[in-house]
Amino acid sequence: MRVAKSASRPTCVPERGFTLAEMLVASAVSGLLLLTLFFIYRICASAWMKGDTQTRLRQSAMVASEKLSRDLERSVYDSVSISADRRGMSFLSALDANGQFQFNIASQEPIWQSYLIYYLDTPSREFRRRAVSVAGAPQQSVAGPIENFGPSQPVDTYMVGGQAVAHGLDFCELTVVNKLLRLKLRAQQKRYGSERLEVFELETVTNLRN
Repeated sequence: MRVAKSASRPTCVPERGFTLAEMLVASAVSGLLLLTLFFIYRICASAWMKGDTQTRLRQSAMVASEKLSRDLERSVYDSVSISADRRGMSFLSALDANGQFQFNIASQEPIWQSYLIYYLDTPSREFRRRAVSVAGAPQQSVAGPIENFGPSQPVDTYMVGGQAVAHGLDFCELTVVNKLLRLKLRAQQKRYGSERLEVFELETVTNLRN
C-alpha cells in the first residue's frame, strides 16, 4: 500500500518593522551626531577666520614698520622731526625718483633729494609716505630738520596726501630717545561673522645714524 506524501509549504514569517520608540531613538542619535559635527565645523571655521585676520593685521603692521625702518636707516639723526601728536615723522632721503642713492663722489657724502614724511592718517586708518623735494635748497648738502626748510613749518603741516604703505592701522606712536627711534603700531579689525575685534600690536626700535 503506497502512502501519499503531502508537499510541505514554506512558512511565511511576516517582516518586523521599526517601532515608534526605535524611530525616535534613531532620530535623536542622528540629531546629536549632526549637532556635534556642526559645532566642530563652527570651532574650526572660527579658528581659521581668526588666524586669517591676525595674519593680515600682522602683515600690515610689519610692512609699515619695515618700510619706515629701511628708509630711516639711510638717513641721519640731524634731519629727524617728530610731529606734536607723535603719529608722524620726517627725515631726509638721498634716494632719487628712480630709487638710486645719490652721493658726492669726491666726499662720499649723500646728496639729499627729499624729505620723507611717514604718518598715520587716522580717518582712513592708513600709514602713508610722502616725499617733499629739496632740489636747489641748502638741505641738499646740509642735513637739518624739515622745520628749517622752505616756509619753516612743522612736520604736522606736511602730514597730508602721500601714498598708502599699509592699511587697517588705528594707532601709531613715534619717540626718539638716545638716537633710537621707537615705533609702536596697532592694527585691529573685526573678523568675518563676528563682532569681536582682533588686535595686533607691534613695537620696533631703529638705530639712527649720526
